[in-house]
Amino acid sequence: MNTSAKVDEQQREKAAREQAMIDELKEAPLVYEWNVTAPPPTAAIMIAVFSGCLFILAGIALAVDHQSFIPVLICTSIGLSLSGFVRYLWISDKHYHYQLTPIGIRYTIQDAIPETAYQVVRAFAWVGVFVCILAVGMLGPLAFVGAGGMAFLAFGMTNFSSKVREAHICFIDDFSVNTLKGSDMFSLENYPSENYQSGSIFCNPGEVDLVLDKIRSYTKVTKIKEVKSSRHLFS
Repeated sequence: MNTSAKVDEQQREKAAREQAMIDELKEAPLVYEWNVTAPPPTAAIMIAVFSGCLFILAGIALAVDHQSFIPVLICTSIGLSLSGFVRYLWISDKHYHYQLTPIGIRYTIQDAIPETAYQVVRAFAWVGVFVCILAVGMLGPLAFVGAGGMAFLAFGMTNFSSKVREAHICFIDDFSVNTLKGSDMFSLENYPSENYQSGSIFCNPGEVDLVLDKIRSYTKVTKIKEVKSSRHLFS
């Protein structure tokens, strides 16, 4: 067996072991669970604010150039709408549902967006599709240059809906814990680190120690360290 084939075989065996552990974790008995809604990182929120500020600044520049207040009103409306869309739909808060078992933690992650918001976006998407088709009918094939791409994007948004992502942390070997200063979250990480053996844990206010005590009942935590930035949660 050549080296490449041996590596492929090792990767397949590793993937099979990982899947077997995850399958076992899914069926493990529940000993403790909690729900928490967590905001996105501060840097992500700043992206939302910055995207809106660009339009507002552009409106001010146009107002000065054209000696009119109308560009400010238009660009401010667009900027505020864009910031709201980015913050509350693109980088929304996340809802976490954690379930602790004797062999690990299984949890789900879902955008904390009301169903009404999804319905509004889908409605606007269908309006966008209709407008693009109308433009093609009125302007002819040349409209496909712009309207085609917009129609494709709008059609993709017609299926905009809430999605639930599953994640797992299997208790293998020893873990180290990094707690984020000034927040109610920490990381679990073992060595060598694997995707299914490490993860971030969010807690309700004041419950970090409670959750850690529950976890330490089923796995060994060798080190607990406080870090100042989320960048340092994982080594």
